[in-house]
Amino acid sequence: MGTEGMKAGPGLMFIALPKVFESLGVFGSVVGMVFFLMVLFAALTSAVSILEAIVASVKDKFGWSRKKSVIIMAGTGFLWSVVVCLGYNIWYFEYPLPNGATGQILDIFDYVSNNVLMPVLAILTCVLIGWVAKPRLLVGEMRLNGYRFRRKGMYFVMLKYVVPVMLTVPQRNLRISKARQANKSSQVST
Repeated sequence: MGTEGMKAGPGLMFIALPKVFESLGVFGSVVGMVFFLMVLFAALTSAVSILEAIVASVKDKFGWSRKKSVIIMAGTGFLWSVVVCLGYNIWYFEYPLPNGATGQILDIFDYVSNNVLMPVLAILTCVLIGWVAKPRLLVGEMRLNGYRFRRKGMYFVMLKYVVPVMLTVPQRNLRISKARQANKSSQVST
């Protein structure tokens, strides 16, 4: 088997694990089938959970019925899924990503989601809760059922100052590092 597919993610799940199940013989076939059925159910329940949040937002924003919201949002998700699937065959192309990898449509979406959207949204959430809505709002929610919130002061400081800095500095340093690598590679090629 070597190291093929031994990285985390799809390679591990869809290359390495089937080989492990195969090496177990008949028992491995049963375990593999049960495992991938559980993965299927996990994916479906996660998709329903994500769709539910989107449907609720669309209902509130546009005043649509639940049925109309579900049909339109599920249809939109289906169309994006088709685009991603076709990105591995008739729309196949390779695009160099800033992390040095070469990616297709799904890889580009994954890169943008993990390296741009998640950090930016995490920082904006800290700003929203820490400075706009104020942390006292969340503390009040935490105390609703009579629970004590002992470290309120530390929570305020962490949310308003520490976490935004800890999220911003690595992103800034990563961008500086990538810019330096790009300069070095352009100097070597000239």
